[in-house]
Order: sequence, then structure tokens, then C-alpha cells
Amino acid sequence: MRPLVSLVIPSYNSIHEILETLQKTQAYFAKQPYIHEVIVINDGSQDQTAATLKAFGVGYPELVILHNDRNRGKGYSIKRAVLEANGHYVFYTDVDLAYPIETLESFLPLLMAGSYEVSAGSRVHEASTFRIHCRHFRYVYRRHLMSRLFNWVVRTSFGLGVMDTQCGFKGFTEEAAKAIFSRVGITGFTFDVEVLLIAKRFGYRVAELPVNVTYSGEASSVKVLQIVARTLLDLMKIYWWNHHGNYNDKV
Repeated sequence: MRPLVSLVIPSYNSIHEILETLQKTQAYFAKQPYIHEVIVINDGSQDQTAATLKAFGVGYPELVILHNDRNRGKGYSIKRAVLEANGHYVFYTDVDLAYPIETLESFLPLLMAGSYEVSAGSRVHEASTFRIHCRHFRYVYRRHLMSRLFNWVVRTSFGLGVMDTQCGFKGFTEEAAKAIFSRVGITGFTFDVEVLLIAKRFGYRVAELPVNVTYSGEASSVKVLQIVARTLLDLMKIYWWNHHGNYNDKV
């Protein structure tokens, strides 16, 4: 039988997170009455992620492991996994489970009821909660301000009504997932904007739902200017593709 739920988890050099994440995921799904699959896509990791996944998969037949030949980006990885998913409903989340796996309990029913084709987490929803250590507060607050500016630019440029495009927990009906991701061209982190824009162009209904966010990592050391430049370039690509009709029709 086909799984009801497919959960996609992209992984890149996540040896310190992937084992605990899979243990939590397996324990959660063991309590559910439906068939599932978890698709972990290893995005060219250079640590022991591949070996860890192989070992865990021995005792977890519902685990599907995909490998990219090299590091290709979060957008590329999630697109590949979503298009290979077999579930009637397809979700993706981050490898550190910043959004608990139990988030499915509020996201799945709306899709199953046919009320919406897309369910998207929103960290700015009035019912969302955050759990962070005080030493991370300043860093997370700066990220929040940058996120609000980014989303204002996105809403202004593309007319999206979604308040938090970049939340890492989203779900789709199978039909919506295949139609949307078959058109996604952005390989990096900005792919979420493209996903939601395509959903809008195709007439899919998007529910923004509260999430419980746990931040336990260290302050990022990525080069901000490089990220900003890449993001602006991706937004320009999306704008160009949208203007030239790339998202006009479902495949």
C-alpha cells in the first residue's frame, strides 16, 4: 500500500543531528495509524552522514535514502525528494527538527479535509511559540528582523499574502506537490518563495499555521554579504521567470 504521508528531510553534514532526528521521527510515526515514508536526501555530505543513514535504515524499512553526487543546495534536494515521494500528502522539514514532528498533527487534517492544498508554517503567527537559550536571543532577534524585511520585499515584489515564506515546515497534497515542484528552478534557500508563488499562480489555497520553534544551534558563521547577494539573484530569477510565464500552466 502507498504511504499516506511522505516526510522529506534534507541533510548536509548533519552527523550531529540526523540520528536523533530519525529516532524521534520513527518513534512518532510508530504511534500513528497510517503508513508513512521518511525520505532523507543526503546533499553531498562530507562527514559520516551517509554511513549513519545506511546503518539506521537497516532497522527502519520506511526510511528512503537519496544521495546527491555533490552539494547541490536545499532547494534542489527537496525538489528531487518531493518528486520521488509516494505519499498522498508530502511534507518537508529541517534536519534539526526545529519544528517538532508533532507539527504534522495540525498540518495534515486541513489537507485531508480538502480545505487547502498547501499548509505552511508561520513563525509570525500570533499562536506560534519560540524556545531559545538566552545566549542566542540577540542573534535570533537579528535574524527575525532580517526575515521581516525579506518578507516585506517578497510580498511587495510578488504580491504574496504569506507572512513567513521561509518557515521550514510545509505540507502539500500529492497533486499540488508534484505540480509545484516540477516547476521549481531555484536550488538554494530562496526556493520557498518560488514554491509559494507557483502555488498562487496555480490557484492552490495556502493555510498559514502556527508552529513551535526550538532554536538550539550556535550563531551562524555564514558570510552575510554572500547570502544576501545570492538571495537577491534568486529573487531576480523568480521575478524574471514569473514575468515570462514560466508558472502559467501546470505540467
